[in-house]
Amino acid sequence: MIVLVSEVNASTNLSSLVTALSKHYRVELISLLQKEPLFFRSLNGSNILLRVLLSPGAYATKYLSSIAFLFHRLRNDPDSLVLVSGFKAQSIGIPLALLARMRHRVYIRHHADIHHRWGRFHWYLLDILISRISTKIVAVSELVATILQQREFVSAKRISVIWNGIDLEEFARIRNVRLGKLNLSNNLVVVARHTKDKGIEIALEAFSIIIREFPLLKIKIYGSRGDATPFIHKRAKSLPADSVSFIEKYCAHDQIYSDAQILLHLPVATRAESFGLVYLEGLAAGLQCFYTETGILTTMKHRFGSHYWAIKMKDEYSLVDSLRTYLHDGTGKPEIDLSDLQDFSLENISNKYVDLISELTV
Repeated sequence: MIVLVSEVNASTNLSSLVTALSKHYRVELISLLQKEPLFFRSLNGSNILLRVLLSPGAYATKYLSSIAFLFHRLRNDPDSLVLVSGFKAQSIGIPLALLARMRHRVYIRHHADIHHRWGRFHWYLLDILISRISTKIVAVSELVATILQQREFVSAKRISVIWNGIDLEEFARIRNVRLGKLNLSNNLVVVARHTKDKGIEIALEAFSIIIREFPLLKIKIYGSRGDATPFIHKRAKSLPADSVSFIEKYCAHDQIYSDAQILLHLPVATRAESFGLVYLEGLAAGLQCFYTETGILTTMKHRFGSHYWAIKMKDEYSLVDSLRTYLHDGTGKPEIDLSDLQDFSLENISNKYVDLISELTV
């Protein structure tokens, strides 16, 4: 039995993982935070049991009763493997699994050193605690693995690197849709939560300059609100009417990428992205991608570097120059072949989890 404790947020990675694991094990998915009911409808099978313990806006008494239920569930089956995904989920699930004396406590480390950099010392200590009491840690990139070893003193033997993945068939369909559309070159897109380290401010500053030369340009910013939201909304108001749009709810990949030609992803620190799934999505969708290099690009530049425009961090003029070159000449970076992204396919990534769990439970 695999007990998967997670924060569900329309994650195709999670859906694929549950489906793959259910072919070999009975999987009980316990959601601590349900944001996308449609996610649950996509999962079915006799080997999958779904539970929703919490939902946004739940009262404190609901949290306490849910934690009590989770502890009771884990204590009754100590030989199961608990797999935890998400910071909130790991903060609850791994300590409860330890108290329940579960033999296999595995958590997927999605974030890099954000708690170190932001000076949130209590969260940093919590990171160290969770790392210490887990029996295995899955790092989503080599960068995360390095942070675990150097900053949180985790032995390399307790770390496995398994990347995040994308649905290559879905992005093949998006490419075909884009081929049938005209005049996409005026459409820019940003996909990032509104936090200061994502570089949305840099994107808007560059856009405010380049739109003077190319007045038909439009930019859509997809992502939920964060600490940078007030600034970027204020900056957008100074730009031509209808040139900037904000979409702050969840959207499917085809909604985001099918109508765009240019993707801007401009994190402002070398460790601002632990992985950077958006990097792969832009390449897979066949867009012209303008990236600062963090996350997966720090180790994969030799594979992907010829397929995107490399932008200097915190430098809107570097972005302006590259955009100007592309928009004037119309000659972009070559599309990557989807077969070159096979290592990041959901099927391949999910199988790596199956292999890891098989090793742990022998």
